[in-house]
Amino acid sequence: YTVDADRFATSMEEQRKRSGKKTKNTEKKIELPENIKTEFIGYQKTVVDSQIIGLLIDDQLVETVTANKECWIITEQSPFFPSMGGQVDDTGWVVIDGKKANFTALKKIGPAIAFKIKAPTKCKIGDSITQQVDDQVRKDTMNNHTATHLLQAALIELLGKQVKQSGSVVDPDYLRFDFTYHKNLTSSEIKQVEDRVNAIIRDNIAVDIFETSQKKALERGVLAIFGEKYNPEKVRVIDVPGFSAELCGGTHVPSTGVIGAFKITEVSALSAGNRRIFAVTGQKALELMQKNFTSIKTLSQEFKVKPEEVVAAVEKQKQQLHTAQLQLRTIKKQIITSQIPVWQSKIEAINNVPFLYLNLKDYGVDELKDIAEKLQQKTPGFYVLTSNNENKAVFFASIAPGHQEAIDMKTFSTWLKDATGLRGGGKKGTLQGGGLKITQDLAPLIKKGLL
Repeated sequence: YTVDADRFATSMEEQRKRSGKKTKNTEKKIELPENIKTEFIGYQKTVVDSQIIGLLIDDQLVETVTANKECWIITEQSPFFPSMGGQVDDTGWVVIDGKKANFTALKKIGPAIAFKIKAPTKCKIGDSITQQVDDQVRKDTMNNHTATHLLQAALIELLGKQVKQSGSVVDPDYLRFDFTYHKNLTSSEIKQVEDRVNAIIRDNIAVDIFETSQKKALERGVLAIFGEKYNPEKVRVIDVPGFSAELCGGTHVPSTGVIGAFKITEVSALSAGNRRIFAVTGQKALELMQKNFTSIKTLSQEFKVKPEEVVAAVEKQKQQLHTAQLQLRTIKKQIITSQIPVWQSKIEAINNVPFLYLNLKDYGVDELKDIAEKLQQKTPGFYVLTSNNENKAVFFASIAPGHQEAIDMKTFSTWLKDATGLRGGGKKGTLQGGGLKITQDLAPLIKKGLL
């Protein structure tokens, strides 16, 4: 089940690459003094003025950084959310001595939050700087994170408690949710999940975020993700009353209505018992729906049918095309049969090997193979057939068993690639492949090169 989501293909593909096998973290572990620690206040604020308490160059603490020098900066307070729990890093910028610069990376170093930047001006320990989160990116990320919780709750509600989260990515452009389930989801089930999440969004339920002990949270039935480490004395609960409650340290919307809309774009199987869902929310979901509506509207006008009849019209045209292709194949077979005697009359004997080169138009490899086999049945020899199709060519070559000592197909394959650019493979006695369009008669070249 997929929905046209070209707009998000690039970010999804990048995510897929990131979601493969984990690689060992070879980054050097940095030890900071106990007094260098950051208070994260990004839940409450997205713009913060705070003092620099740490500067790192090449993993070494320094007191001062000169202008245009790349470094890591640690502040006493930070609004920047560093990647964890599936949620990606915040993006944003800082203002140092009146000069603005975007940071290029963000990470936690023990209890400190550090961002990587090319210093726009000289800075030193104790300087006050302004840090600002990209508000739109943060809002999109919050939409997707809360929607991930709603998605999990809807899946459990529909499919049962056997659904367990096995991974997730919360990105500003999309969300990805991996979960355990023993079979593929049907189109009906996917629609039910979508409908349920969107119903919760429309209800605009206030999201209750509070801290409690892990024991009390679990007693209340709050979901905890297997494998995650939690502080037993203080955990953060994201509660959508009456529907979803999870332990989570990420950023979330104040009420479900802020999410706007939710649309699943892809559902796939990772392995036996593991599924993956991609989805979009908010403005991205709206843009996707508008794009799909425009496509359907265009097709309905083209086919002169109602929008809801477009799928049936496309299926009907596919069937008509299939029928036409079958009829064309039948006609081509009749043409081939009638042309065999004509082509036979053009066979030459070169070094006692019957030889014929044919360059046709709009024939597939299977059809060229059929022609070659018919010629071999009549006159065993060496046959090379090419066909120009739009902007490329295909070819098929065969040598009868009685002449294989005279012509080695491996040698011919190498020669063909060097002389014409046609590349192919096959087995003893046959060769097939393709390349650029044939613009000259290959017969003289073949005779001169091999025969």
